[in-house]
Order: sequence, then C-alpha cells, then structure tokens
Amino acid sequence: MDPIETRLGINKRLFKEQKAGTLQKKYLRKTPFLYAVIPNVLEIKFFNTVKKDIVGLDDFEETGDSDIRHQHVNSSELLKALLGSEIKEIIGNIFSCKIVRKKDQYPSIRMFPKNSVGLGIHHDEGFEGHMTAFLYMEKWSPGMGGEVGLFEFDGSQFLEKKKIPPLQNSLLLMPITPRSFHCVHQICGEWRRTCTFFPLTIVVES
Repeated sequence: MDPIETRLGINKRLFKEQKAGTLQKKYLRKTPFLYAVIPNVLEIKFFNTVKKDIVGLDDFEETGDSDIRHQHVNSSELLKALLGSEIKEIIGNIFSCKIVRKKDQYPSIRMFPKNSVGLGIHHDEGFEGHMTAFLYMEKWSPGMGGEVGLFEFDGSQFLEKKKIPPLQNSLLLMPITPRSFHCVHQICGEWRRTCTFFPLTIVVES
C-alpha cells in the first residue's frame, strides 16, 4: 500500500504537493497579510463521516464574544487528522516555519447561529506568535454571508482587501500579527456557520 494511504483523513493531494515542493506557491497569500486557504483539505469520504458528528450538535455554550457559541470536538478521528504531525508539517511548509500545538491549545467547534451579526474587525491582540486554523463544516453558497473579511489599516480607516468564503471542507490559516485585522460578516438567512477551530503556535527557532 502507498504510505500516503495510511495518513488518516488528510487529502492525498497535499502529500503529493508537499513532495513536489509546491505547497507554498499554491496556497500562501501575502495581501493584506499572510494567510492560506486549503480547499478540500480532508478526503471527501472521511470528511462526510466526521461531519455527521458535528453539524447536528445542539448543546453549544455562549462565549461572551459577540454571539459565537462553542462546543468540544467530539470526533476522535477528526482530532487525529487535525492535530497529527503530518498536517502540522504541511502547514509549516506553507508558511516556512515550525508549527506545534501546546497542551493548553484546545480545539473546539465554533458556531454562529442563524442571522448572526457576525464578528467585528479585530486582530486577536495578545496572541501574536500563534496561528488560527478554521475548518469549515457546512455547505455554503454566495449570498449566505459568514465570509471572513481581511483588512488593511491605512492609519485612519480599515479597507477590506479580501473576503474569504467559508467553503465546506476548506481550511483557513492565519498567523496572528498586529496587522492581521479580520472580521466575520453577518450570517444571512436560516443556516448555522459551523467550523472546527484549533489554535497553533509558531516556533521561532534561534
């Protein structure tokens, strides 16, 4: 069996791109700040299986941050895929750095309810040196809202430079810096914006 077949859940395409040295060129973007979006990050059959454990959840807790609600990740298979060394190596290759998950960095399911106002412009001040990763779980189409807006601050106002749609099975990665201003746009209509969130740490090697 090809060793790629044993790498639970991760799309085999990514290992081929890693071997070819094309990950950074294909996924890394630098405007208005460093970020990456990896579409179809998990194998479709695997994603559809673990998704069933997540999209039907109802027992969410309020976070006190806008109207974001959260729940523990209840899929051990998804945790293995997202927290394993292989996906961290892939992310590290994209950003040319070493990625680790510290013991106090717990993954969670984050949900914006129907017709949510979203989340205002912020840059997660106080968490510089970390990276946020969001795996989007729900089907999405234009007009549904919930996009992540990426902003540039010109000294007097925020200018939206990019709008990232929360496409199902896509992984959004953003290193946290004083420039990484972003928001979540309003949810339009009768759907819940659900994603798996897992914080990571960028290791600065001396």
